[in-house]
Amino acid sequence: MVSYVINGSILEVTGEGEYGTGEITAVLIAAKNDPRRPSPTFLLVDIRESQSNPSIGDVQARLAVVQQQLGATLAPTVAFVVRGMGRDRLAQIYQARSEDVGAGFRIEVFTDPEAARVWLRTHGA
Repeated sequence: MVSYVINGSILEVTGEGEYGTGEITAVLIAAKNDPRRPSPTFLLVDIRESQSNPSIGDVQARLAVVQQQLGATLAPTVAFVVRGMGRDRLAQIYQARSEDVGAGFRIEVFTDPEAARVWLRTHGA
């Protein structure tokens, strides 16, 4: 399951259990059309409870969806909140792929959501 909340200037997207790119797309479309969403939007992705194991192609598709749906209003800083080495590695893959495709995101990885929010706020949120 994928869901979102708007927390001030931060869009917090949470992935729990198994989910695919289609679910991420639907949530980002809903967030894009939410009149409460600020511009610029700072993105926090919480995958602590995620059971998904996306392929490199999935990661590329998900980054493309983020750019398509939020690109014009997305701030260049993204925070991932993870638990465990596997999730940390996944966040690092997102960072590497965003650099490869020139997405222009600076992705930082955290284990504490509040620390991620503070980091986003200190970088312009």
